[in-house]
Amino acid sequence: DGDGGCRTQAKSRTYNAYMLLYQQKQQSSGGTEEERGDVAATEANGMVSGGSSSSSGSGTGRLRVPDEILETVWRENIQFLRDKLVFDPAYLAFAKRVCSLHAYFPPSAWPASALGGRDAEIAVEEQGRVVLEVSARILMDTIIHSWGSGEVEAWVELIQALLPEGRCGVERSRWLLDLFVKDVEEKGVVLMRLWLFKGVVANRSPESRASLVLLLLLAARRVALDERTPGWAPGQGVPFCAWQSTSEESGSETSPASSQPSTPRAAHARAPQPMARAKAPPKRPHLMHNCPVGTTTFARFIDRALDLVPELPPHWRHFGEFFQLLALIADFGPQEKAFFLSRRLVARSIDVFLHEDSPFARDHRHRIRMGDKLSSPNFTYMMDLITSLVRSVELERDLERDREGGVEEDVPPPTQLPVVGHLDSTCLGMVRHKLFIKKLLLEGVNPPKTLLLLQHLAWNHHRQSNIILQAACEVVESEEDYNVLFHILRSLLNLQDACQEARTEKFCIFFLRALYNNIQYPEACVRCLELLAEEIAENNTLRQLTLRSMVLQNRRRDMCRWFEACLLRCEAESIRLATEHLAIAIAFPSLRSPSSAQLSPRGNASSSSREQPQGGGGGG
Repeated sequence: DGDGGCRTQAKSRTYNAYMLLYQQKQQSSGGTEEERGDVAATEANGMVSGGSSSSSGSGTGRLRVPDEILETVWRENIQFLRDKLVFDPAYLAFAKRVCSLHAYFPPSAWPASALGGRDAEIAVEEQGRVVLEVSARILMDTIIHSWGSGEVEAWVELIQALLPEGRCGVERSRWLLDLFVKDVEEKGVVLMRLWLFKGVVANRSPESRASLVLLLLLAARRVALDERTPGWAPGQGVPFCAWQSTSEESGSETSPASSQPSTPRAAHARAPQPMARAKAPPKRPHLMHNCPVGTTTFARFIDRALDLVPELPPHWRHFGEFFQLLALIADFGPQEKAFFLSRRLVARSIDVFLHEDSPFARDHRHRIRMGDKLSSPNFTYMMDLITSLVRSVELERDLERDREGGVEEDVPPPTQLPVVGHLDSTCLGMVRHKLFIKKLLLEGVNPPKTLLLLQHLAWNHHRQSNIILQAACEVVESEEDYNVLFHILRSLLNLQDACQEARTEKFCIFFLRALYNNIQYPEACVRCLELLAEEIAENNTLRQLTLRSMVLQNRRRDMCRWFEACLLRCEAESIRLATEHLAIAIAFPSLRSPSSAQLSPRGNASSSSREQPQGGGGGG
């Protein structure tokens, strides 16, 4: 996975249980080749005929095979036939029909119902659990294991029918979630979260991964609704957990020695055994340390699923559905989001996204490069998850004091979702990091969610607005699709908050510098000039700042000589024409600038634009 090789196709297999190995033997006896051949032929004839040992020295008798070898071969033959029959389509069809009897027939038709009373209910429930186990094992250990994607959807529908409403469906869903994140030991090697890894992360069939995500969503929803903390409200601890650390309440990082549980020892005694191993020193203390201990099936499922996050980069072609599962679970409600926030899922996801550029890259060993020349990882659902979690917390704003000494009013951003908790300092530092924002814009990851996240971060925050604008203007130099980037810049420029005027000033400085740096690329420079002309017609503050940069470009160090370079020293006619239109828009804001259709993308003006008089441009 991820090595850039061609994708294989699923075809019928032929299984062979044997491999013949030959080793050449050196004969010490002399003689010609014909004599040695006659001796070998005589020995072979004696073995085939089954005769006893010959009295002559030229022949040998039949060798007896030891009983141990015969028994081993016999067992291997039987095992080979069993394995072959397990993957046989006829057997799978028969098993599906048998399992469907319990799912789609009324309980009165089952043999266990003849017992009557409570015994009948217990027997029927036991039969249902056995059928569910058989169906799940056939799906994961046979169909998914053999890369067969044609029957996955039908088996998933059958398992979903075995998860009815009520207490019975909740208990079966608990068992199913535990089975998907169970470690399996094979030949001394422990395979972590085998079914979840094999079905959602390493599975090569998109249809199979989507079907399994729907199955896990159904089971997780049943369990989460049953295990939610009654009467929970934001700030009252972490749901699905036994205790809440003081560092999580304050939003600051603490050392391992300072994080102690606040509940009695009896709460730890009730904690499940797999969670007890989490007390060992973690490999990445900044991302996974000091998390409250989960005590429910839902918490164990999420924690053990998140243990696979460091293992995702080698499977970058297939891990999109893994983040889709987490994003859809986060949308269940506020308690699920609060639980994800306590796990630092935002920082752990950004760590995978930044990969080699992550601040925590030194904590990983042998990181495999994600993406190739033809394709790139699918971070769409990861961006859905990050944006949903960040918008569900109340961020600290950076407001300046006015001239009278008061503080500007802090108004909630329009992108704010109901607050469910706080964002850890590690997660906040990662989501505000310039490398993360720049890579988001450079790769064009989920533009609608990216815009919502950037608006949420930039609202009433001067320093973060400068970081976002600087990263966006740096991306202009290497961007190919300007529509998405310019739409994000327009939205940030027109964000109605207390920082709008300061943001416009910084935008003018950063964008004019990017325009000057792209003067050797006519198409990019023309698009920048057109965007500036369109915004100037509607933003008087930007018009005054642009005019000031044209007049004071030789007096201020932060002002590059962009106007002189674009209008006089540039060789591309399209850039000079776009600069002329920009000058007209600045001098006469009531006039609309000529449309961009009059400019050729290759840098030459169209015939219609040349025939029009440019008296206003000459005056400019």
